[in-house]
Amino acid sequence: MKKWLISLTFASVVLAGVFVLYFYFNPPLSTGGIGASDNNKSIILSVGNESFGTIKVDEILVNKKESPSEVKMQVTNPYKGFVITEDFSEYEEEYGMTDLALVEIEPYTSPSSQYANMDNGTATTDDISYGLSVIHKDEIKIVTIKYKYFGIPLEEVIHTNLHTAFSMQH
Repeated sequence: MKKWLISLTFASVVLAGVFVLYFYFNPPLSTGGIGASDNNKSIILSVGNESFGTIKVDEILVNKKESPSEVKMQVTNPYKGFVITEDFSEYEEEYGMTDLALVEIEPYTSPSSQYANMDNGTATTDDISYGLSVIHKDEIKIVTIKYKYFGIPLEEVIHTNLHTAFSMQH
């Protein structure tokens, strides 16, 4: 009985390790397009979930570990899209501006699958699109997204390369 219990414990630890390593090398958070204000101090980053569980974003950092001035998640649909703004209150209701603490990114909402659905005509207004809106006092060059997936802490670092990203006057 003791050997069986030790074997079961060992197998559970190995299985948990494989699970963590799988998500480390195949992160569920996916990103899509980036848009920016003309001064690159406000960005919108299309995000989604490629896997089967929900994602909980814990923290957003910009430019090597600085806290942004403001951050919200736009929860909308592929037909509405996202807005680039330096004042969330102006668009709060229309674009579903929501505090990060209140949002869990639902499964199978990756931007690439939503783009494909738009292209082939199968997208609906019931589909959920997520846009991470970040405002900072300085130009945004790097965005770090810290999140949890099944309790596993993961991190995604996005180099915005805003000189090549879509930029829009507001």
